[in-house]
Amino acid sequence: STSTGTVLYNTAGPQTLTSLSTDLFNIGYNTSDSGPALGALINVVGNGGNSTTMSGLTDTARNLKASNVNAGNVTALVDTVGNSGSGTQIGLKVTMSGTGTKYAALTTGGNNGIGTGAPTEILEVTGNIRISGLKGLKITEWTDPGAGAATAGTMGKVTLAAGTKIVKTSSVTANSRIILTAQTGIAPGTLYVSARTAGTSFSITSTNALDASSVAWIIIEP
Repeated sequence: STSTGTVLYNTAGPQTLTSLSTDLFNIGYNTSDSGPALGALINVVGNGGNSTTMSGLTDTARNLKASNVNAGNVTALVDTVGNSGSGTQIGLKVTMSGTGTKYAALTTGGNNGIGTGAPTEILEVTGNIRISGLKGLKITEWTDPGAGAATAGTMGKVTLAAGTKIVKTSSVTANSRIILTAQTGIAPGTLYVSARTAGTSFSITSTNALDASSVAWIIIEP
């Protein structure tokens, strides 16, 4: 195999590149080589059982001059993978293990995009999403506030009283698509959304005024 670049160990301070066209670490494989078993850069960190937080790899990019001349985009890490063979091509793989129950593969204070460079939500995916596994899609269920103010939530279950129920969720919008599904049939009628107030509530009504069924609902935004 062939390699170019510089790898420095136990240095007194951070290493700075003087040329934007220079790779700090760049490794390539000849066409006759089988390639890396794990990856071009392998970073292993262990804290020996201590309770302190460990950071294996921190990549920080900064633009310290807020004038128009330096107003361009800042990208901390660009990961480009090329595979001319038939093996699996993985851009970024994170494996975590331990005796704890909380693992964070990605922590960020902004929006994240997959297939888009301009996400408008915490996670925005441009393209199809396939969910596999026995549990599928899991959504935290709304809690009925009773006589209190509306609480946030996009999925829940209520019981009709005299054929109607006001669902006090602050997550409903003027454009929400609200899907209703009867869970029990006590004098069942046809269910529909009879009213809504964005950010406050929506009303479920049955065509049978005696309907006392349990009804599951979910809100989907277009």
